[in-house]
Amino acid sequence: MAKENAWTADEDDRLRELKEAGLTWPMIGCEMNRTLRSVMGRWFRMTHKNAGRREVIVYAGDQRIDVPNEVWEEREARLSAPKTLTGSLMGDPPIGYSALHMRGSYGRAY
Repeated sequence: MAKENAWTADEDDRLRELKEAGLTWPMIGCEMNRTLRSVMGRWFRMTHKNAGRREVIVYAGDQRIDVPNEVWEEREARLSAPKTLTGSLMGDPPIGYSALHMRGSYGRAY
C-alpha cells in the first residue's frame, strides 16, 4: 500500500528545477503544495548518498567498529522470520544459531 502523499518522479524533477532556479524553501513548498519540512527532507534524501543508511556505532573496548548495512539487514530478516510454535512459546533460537547447529551435530545420532 503506497503512502497517500508519496513523492513521485515528476515531483522530484520539479523540486530539482525549482531549487536550481533559486527559489527559497518556503516558496518551493507553496509551489508544490507541500510543507517546508517535506520539501527540505526530500531534497536532503535526494542529495545525500547515505541518507537511508542506518548509522549505528558499535564499540569493542575503545575501538570503533563500522557495521555494514548488509549485516543489519540480515539481522532484521532473521528477527522477523516466522518461528515454530515451540519457538514462539519457549524462545527457541533461529535456525543456524542454536548450540546444536553451531556444533554441526543437529540431526546426527550418536
